[in-house]
Parts: sequence; structure tokens; C-alpha cells
Amino acid sequence: MRSEFPLGTSDAVLQKAPASFDACIWEFFLPLVSGARLVRARPGGHQDPASLRAAVAKHDITLLQLVPSQLQMMLETPGADNAQGLPRLRRLFLGGEALPSELLTRLAAVCPTLPVTNLYGPTEATVYASHWSVDLTTWRGGAVPIGRPITGATIHLLDSLLQPTPVGVPGELCIGGVGLARGYLNRAELTAEKFVFGTGDPR
Repeated sequence: MRSEFPLGTSDAVLQKAPASFDACIWEFFLPLVSGARLVRARPGGHQDPASLRAAVAKHDITLLQLVPSQLQMMLETPGADNAQGLPRLRRLFLGGEALPSELLTRLAAVCPTLPVTNLYGPTEATVYASHWSVDLTTWRGGAVPIGRPITGATIHLLDSLLQPTPVGVPGELCIGGVGLARGYLNRAELTAEKFVFGTGDPR
């Protein structure tokens, strides 16, 4: 995150994900390792779209992370038909859920110049595994990609024999790299189901 989306001392990140949700990790640490401001949302504020919008405006938040359903609720709150309450927001990250094409189209009508990044990652990866950024001024709808691997991650589409699938052929998404978990603690059967290890014992 720091190399791909650098922050400075004039930036502010709203920390609103509960500490039990893995997405809170970069909300906490990205501003702290970048010299930016870390602003804590009020407890439970992540469930109140009006409160989130007010916090973004009040604290001059420049980077915000939401799950798509939170964005949906924010766009449905009174006054959400314009970007006046988001004066300094310079990038929106969406992750944790599938991003509907229609939601991007609706956002483009409200904040056409706001850069948006779709973040994807299953539980078995450390928060996220891939990213895709979109310029809303050129967004024309269609399927929303999950993008390319983040730094330190690899992504492959493989068939049932764990061989790469040709372009355009469906396959299973397989993730590797330093951010990948090493298995489920004391859950050998689940680990065997979800993980395919290379040579040697990963632990």
C-alpha cells in the first residue's frame, strides 16, 4: 500500500473497521508508517453511513476504505447526490465484498473524478491479494476486475491438474507469496482443502 499509494503528512486515513476485521490492519498501519494522520471513527460508526460521511468531511479524510455495501448506504443518505461533503477525499478503496458494476456507475455520477481502487483477497491471504484501479470518468460498466497481484503476492488461474489455464478459460484462483497464511491452526483437514503447498513443510 505504501509503495503503490504513497501518503504524506497532509493525508488522513479514517480508521473505522472493527479491530476483529482484517481490513483494519492497513487502516491502522499505513498512516502510521507514512507520517499521515490516523483518525479513529466513533465506535459503531462504520454502521452509520451519515456518521461516516460526516467524519470524512470534518477530519479532511484523504483516503477512505469501505466495503461496497457501506458505499451503497452512503450513496443512499440524504445529500449524497453531490461530492460537497467530501472536500479532500483523493482516493476510495473498496474491498471485502464483490464490487457491483452498478455501484461504480452510481458513484461515477456523484464523484466522477475520484480515483477508486478495488481490493480483493480471501481470508487465507493477509487482508488483500490483488488490486485494480479505475478512472470513473472513463468507466463504461461491465464486470469489475480484481486486478493484478499486490507487492509480494502471486496469482495464477489453474485447472484441476494445477496447470495454468489459457486466456479466457475459467480456472481456480490460486494465490501465493509472503502474505499467504500457512494454514488453519489445529484444522488439518481444512488446511488440506484450502492450501496446496510446494516443497517442504510450510511451517
